[in-house]
Parts: sequence; C-alpha cells; structure tokens
Amino acid sequence: MLQTKRPEFKGSNFEVERRYSEFEWIRSRLARSYPALFVPPLPGKMLTTALDRFSDDFLAARSSGLNTFLHRLSQHPLLSADPDTIAFFTLLNDVSIHSAGLRVIIFTLSLL
Repeated sequence: MLQTKRPEFKGSNFEVERRYSEFEWIRSRLARSYPALFVPPLPGKMLTTALDRFSDDFLAARSSGLNTFLHRLSQHPLLSADPDTIAFFTLLNDVSIHSAGLRVIIFTLSLL
C-alpha cells in the first residue's frame, strides 16, 4: 500500500504487487536514466534451492531488503518523481498470481 500527497501521483492510495524481477527492472531503468546519481541497491540474490526461496525466513529477509530499497528510493527527490518510479508504484500489471507457488512482495510505503 502506497500513501502519498505528492502532486506527481494521480491519487493518494495505491496497492500493487511486484516480483523481484520488477524491482530489478526499476533499479536498472533508474541507473541508466541517472548515471551520475546513486540509485539504492537491491538486496542481493541469495543462493538457494528451489524450496528455500519460498521459506518464511527467505521471504522475510528479501521483503525487508526490498522495503529498505523502496524507502530509500521514495526519499530521493529526483528518483521518486521519475515517471518510471511513479509507474512502478502505481500501475497494476498483468503478472499472473495464479501460477503454482508464485509468491509476490507486497509493500507498504508512505510518500508524504
């Protein structure tokens, strides 16, 4: 859930689901668009077996790292106002959440 009062956003409350690959996409886009700026890092990809990546401990660690990334991104005046960032925070996507075993990251963030 995203709550904001910022004028760049068309609305004030958004709830979206994102996969790790989408976090990689936004970070990559911002790094290319702003090569002179420090774009916050994502949590590293951890070496896991197929079962480990669905464990509660793994998901909690990854979720925490991604929330840190989102918080740092949201605090940057230029990066948080970028159209790709706004799209990332607000647009619903067609990611199939009905696939067997698919887990998505749901985040809560305030941009006030």
